[in-house]
Amino acid sequence: LKERDTLTIGLGFLEDEIDMVRNSYHNLREFSGRYYTKLDTMDLPAFVIGSGPSLDNDLDFIRNNQKNALIISCGTSMKVLLNHKITPDFHVEIENVPAVVDYVLEPLSKNFDFSNTYLLASNTVDPRVSNYFKNIIYYFRSGLASYPMFNQGRGSTLANSIPMVTNLGFSFAQELGCRTIYNFGIDLGARDPAKHHAKNAPYGPGEYVFKTRIDQPVPGNFGGTVFSELVYLWAKQTMQ
Repeated sequence: LKERDTLTIGLGFLEDEIDMVRNSYHNLREFSGRYYTKLDTMDLPAFVIGSGPSLDNDLDFIRNNQKNALIISCGTSMKVLLNHKITPDFHVEIENVPAVVDYVLEPLSKNFDFSNTYLLASNTVDPRVSNYFKNIIYYFRSGLASYPMFNQGRGSTLANSIPMVTNLGFSFAQELGCRTIYNFGIDLGARDPAKHHAKNAPYGPGEYVFKTRIDQPVPGNFGGTVFSELVYLWAKQTMQ
């Protein structure tokens, strides 16, 4: 009963499925890069990085140790990292909305060179995303209308990689064989709902408008009460 709300949350809606089929077609029709498949695993430490407000506390640690671990940036966290002289080894994207390009990749490309970072993206992302990377790997999101149309076999998907881009990064690190995984900025909530992301995340004036209401009190991982919401709690279930 406590988890009843997540039983139907992942059903999606028609217009979104149409967008993802269209994006898949444009991403793949002339694609000559790599498709994800199960790999021989390698045991490396991994930093999986989201853009939650706690990330501000850990940027010095990440920068000082970036040579000692595989750096996986998730969605908007790339902006925070690049602004603090941290270049990810892998960047992962799952969202199919134009905002990924308009508010993150395009503005960043004017000031930073991240073209050598490997992109791992869903086949359903905005087709413009691939313009910013030299090395692109598409994986295929199961459970979508686009999956049976375009997938490259059962090994071309990633288990437990939804609903949030940090679920994708966490799943990818495990599938690579990483068994020492450090999660940064994957808050899935906030102690102060007004401070919902790290300082350099693209949610300031004139940038992406964050409309999610973080108002559900839950026990904090490090004590006290924090505030979360339905999709964050769904992401938490998936990670667990």
